[in-house]
Amino acid sequence: MNNTVVIAEGNNATESLNNGLNLLGGLSKFLSKEDRVLILIDLQCPFTCPSSINQETLNALLSNIKLIGVSKIQILPGVMWGVDQRKALKSLGLEDLIQNYGATSITYEDLYKFSAPIIESVTKIICLSQIRTDPLWKLTCSSFLMWYFNPPKKRWKNISIYKKKYEDERVQQVFEFLERKIPTLYINDCYFLLTGNGPFAWNTTKSVKTNKIIMSNNIMAVDWITYEQFGLDPTINLILKKALEQNLIDIKSINLKSQVQNKNPSIKFSETEPTNIILEGLTIYSGELNSGERYALLQFLFMIKNLLFKDSSNFGNWAIIAGKNPPDPEISSDIIVFGDSAIKSTKKYNFRTISETASEMINLMGFEIGVGETLEGDELEKAILIKQRKIRQKIDRTRKKYSGLIATLDNIVQESDVDAKSDKEETKLKLQMKMELKIDKYQYKIEKLRFNIIAKHKKQAIKNKLLDLTLNKRVLEIPGNPPLGWDPLIFLTYFWQNKQISTLNLFIQISREFYSFPRFNKGKIRASLKIDKNKLKKIEKEKNKPLISKNKSEMKKIENELKSNLKNLTLNFKKNTKRIKKKFV
Repeated sequence: MNNTVVIAEGNNATESLNNGLNLLGGLSKFLSKEDRVLILIDLQCPFTCPSSINQETLNALLSNIKLIGVSKIQILPGVMWGVDQRKALKSLGLEDLIQNYGATSITYEDLYKFSAPIIESVTKIICLSQIRTDPLWKLTCSSFLMWYFNPPKKRWKNISIYKKKYEDERVQQVFEFLERKIPTLYINDCYFLLTGNGPFAWNTTKSVKTNKIIMSNNIMAVDWITYEQFGLDPTINLILKKALEQNLIDIKSINLKSQVQNKNPSIKFSETEPTNIILEGLTIYSGELNSGERYALLQFLFMIKNLLFKDSSNFGNWAIIAGKNPPDPEISSDIIVFGDSAIKSTKKYNFRTISETASEMINLMGFEIGVGETLEGDELEKAILIKQRKIRQKIDRTRKKYSGLIATLDNIVQESDVDAKSDKEETKLKLQMKMELKIDKYQYKIEKLRFNIIAKHKKQAIKNKLLDLTLNKRVLEIPGNPPLGWDPLIFLTYFWQNKQISTLNLFIQISREFYSFPRFNKGKIRASLKIDKNKLKKIEKEKNKPLISKNKSEMKKIENELKSNLKNLTLNFKKNTKRIKKKFV
C-alpha cells in the first residue's frame, strides 16, 4: 500500500470515506485493536466545514476505528496560533462526538509536556486534512497539516528568526517529523472545498462540492495526486518539490485507484498579491516582502476586507505599509505599519512626523492667518487687507457720522442770523478737524498693522527653516515577525475606537471564547512613544544647531527694519496731526 493512492466519491461524506477505505483494502489493513492511535484533525479556525474539519467525515472515521476494536484513540486538533484547542472543539460540538466514541482530545501541552511525550507512545497516526484554497500553498493538503505537530512556540520562534523562508521552515519541520517513521494514513477530505480567500474572508469565498476523498499512507503520493486533481503543478508545494529533488517520490510508481464519475467544479484560488485586494479608501504601500510577511499580510487583508466591508466607507483615505523599505505614503491619514520589517525600516519616514500645530490660527475668507502660517506676494497682500478690514470699516463709519453732522449744520446755518452763523461755522470746522484727525489715526493704525504683519511673516519664514516636528498620532504599529493569527485585530479596535467598526468589535467579542487576544498595554505604548519623542527632539536639536546663529542675525535685521518703519510712520503721523490742526486753527 506504500505507493497506492485512492480517489473515492459518494452521495455523502460517510459514503465517500467508506468507499475510499474499501479501495485500500479496509482500515483493518492499517490498524489493529492493540494500536495507540493519534488522529490529527484540521481545525485551522473555530468555524465549521469547509473552513475546518467535516464533522461527518470524522464521525465516519471514528466509527470505522471502533469497529476494529481500537480502544486507545486520541484527537489532536491542528489550530492556528492563539486558538484554545479544547474550547475550539467544544464550540463546534466536536468534543461530544469524540467522547461518544471513547476517544480523548489532547492539546499541544499534553503532547510535549512530559519527559516521555505522548507522541513516542503512539503506534499509528491518521492525518485528516480538510482541503481548502490557500494564498501561499494553493491547497491545504496533508503536508500543510503535518506542520501542526510542532508546538506553536517552536513553530513561530523558528519563523521569526527569518534565516529561511516561511515555506522552508514548514518543509524542514515536516521532514523532521517524517524521520520518526510512525505509520500514518493520510486522508485529504475534499468532499466540500472552500475556495477563494478563506477561511476568514467570507465575502470572497465559496464552498463547492466535489464528493471526493483522497487517501494513502504515502504523504508525498497523496498530496501529489490531490494537486493534480485540481489542475495544479504539484511542485508549487515546496514539500513535494523537495521530495522529488531528493528522489523520495517516484511519480511513475504511484498506484492510483480511482472510482469517480463526477468532474471537479471550477476552483477559484486565493489572491496572492496584496495590492489586488481592494477595500474602499485603502492604499497598500508594499516594500520587499518575504514569504512569511506576505502570507500574514494577505490573511490580515482577507480578514479586514470581510470585517470592515460595510464600515470602511466611513474611514476616508487610509493606508497599510508592509515589508522592508516600502515607499513613503503620499496620504495624510490613518496609517497602519504592519510587521517588524516595516516598523524598523520606516522609522525615519516623513509620515511618522507632522509639523507642530501652530497656535492662534484664524481662518478668514479662505486664508489661514496665524503664528505658523507664512504668506508672500498677492496672498500676503490679501491677508493684510483682511486684517485691516475692521479699521477701514471704522474710517467709513467716521466719515458717515461727521459728514451727517456737518450737513445738518450747513442747513441750520443758512437759516440763522449772522452771529449764529458765525458760531455754527466754527463748530462745523471743529467737526471737520475731528473727523480728519480720527481718520488720520486710523490710517496710522492700518499702516502700522501692515508693517507688523509683513515682519511677522518674515520672522515665521525664518523660524520655519528650523525643524519643529511632533509624532504623528494617526500611525498604528502592529508588531510581529510576522504578526500572528488574529492579534492585529485587537490593535485596530483601540486605534479606531472612535470609528464605526461594529462588525469588527462583534467578531472579537465572539472570538474571545476560544482565542487569546494579546493584552493591549497602554503603559508600554506610552513608554515607547516617549522614547520616540525624545529621539525626535534630539534629532531636531542636532539639525537646528547650525541654523540658530544665522537665524538670530536675520531676525535681528527684520526687527530693526520694523522699528525703523514704525518710527518713520509715527513721525509722519505726528506731522499730519500738526498739519490738520494748523489747517483748522
